[in-house]
Amino acid sequence: MSSKPSKGVTKKQAQKDVILKTWPEQRKLGRTKYIIKFGVLNWGVSTFAIYWLLMTGINAVTKTNMAITPFQVVFSFTFFLLFGLAFSTTTWFRNEKIYREKYPYKK
Repeated sequence: MSSKPSKGVTKKQAQKDVILKTWPEQRKLGRTKYIIKFGVLNWGVSTFAIYWLLMTGINAVTKTNMAITPFQVVFSFTFFLLFGLAFSTTTWFRNEKIYREKYPYKK
């Protein structure tokens, strides 16, 4: 699928079309597994890893030699996991709403 919507199709409608195409397969996981897989593991852990790689790189380039404490690691890890949890929960309910508008009687 191309990233640009065709003429006459709004960006919002193009996003809905993508959701309607992919959501039936993703929702088979169930809400809890979806939230853990896409929010906590895929988003939270990967964002945490990228964040710490960037912080370590910036620290090395600027030669500030800031000490990284266990509290910083635990706090940032918890923050990214909680944000991933909130993000994926919101995504689940948004996608489910769009799917239910199109198919109100499907389980």
